[in-house]
Amino acid sequence: PEKINWISFTQDNATFVIGTENGFHIYNSYPFKDLLSCKVEGGVKIISIISNSNVVALVKKEDPSKSGEYDVIFFDFKMQKKITELKLLTPVLNIKLKRDRIFVICEDKIHVFAIGSFDNLDMIETATNKTGIFSISNETQKFIIAYPENPAGNVTIKNYETNKTSSFKAHQSEIAWIELNNDGTLISTASEKGTLIRVFNIEGKLLQELRRGAQRATIYSVSFDKNNKYLSCASDTGTIHIFCLE
Repeated sequence: PEKINWISFTQDNATFVIGTENGFHIYNSYPFKDLLSCKVEGGVKIISIISNSNVVALVKKEDPSKSGEYDVIFFDFKMQKKITELKLLTPVLNIKLKRDRIFVICEDKIHVFAIGSFDNLDMIETATNKTGIFSISNETQKFIIAYPENPAGNVTIKNYETNKTSSFKAHQSEIAWIELNNDGTLISTASEKGTLIRVFNIEGKLLQELRRGAQRATIYSVSFDKNNKYLSCASDTGTIHIFCLE
């Protein structure tokens, strides 16, 4: 009976990690299997796992430390030891790992570090992002990210392969969730109202509008299946909706 603070899948969805008030647990997705449990003093607030590796990136629940810094800790769970840590001066809201880069999402900035050397590669300024909204394409050959932008309701897409950045208006109100599909060709968005989910192509053209409900709801997750046939949505209504995509 542990309180769950965070759930994160690997890029290939083969395994997932759960951060709790006592540490973290790693599971095989299918067939379901408990792979490993690890205690972390103070508990885990945020955690992300790199595919086919023994490394997780985590933020401890007890942050900030006495020095006023916020640590992203890289931990080898097979060796049971800390590899290194990144220190930031603002609270960390989300962590995403992709290929050779680490994306650390804060309230109005995204810090980009190199995996291995942990050098600071980039710093992206964003709209106020209190819940750490951020998405990244999972396919190995594609490197596309998406995040909320000013004014409210705008989404920015950055393609690291082509070095192009573009923005478009997705909603009239604040963005509550952004999700890229596996190969970075589609993007779904939800607003703070939580009644509609919109699906766009990567250029920002609206392809489909899906109604989750008539009453306001807080969206917790939106996800494409790997073949782009379905889209799921979880919210604080205690339901999961699954839609067919055109």
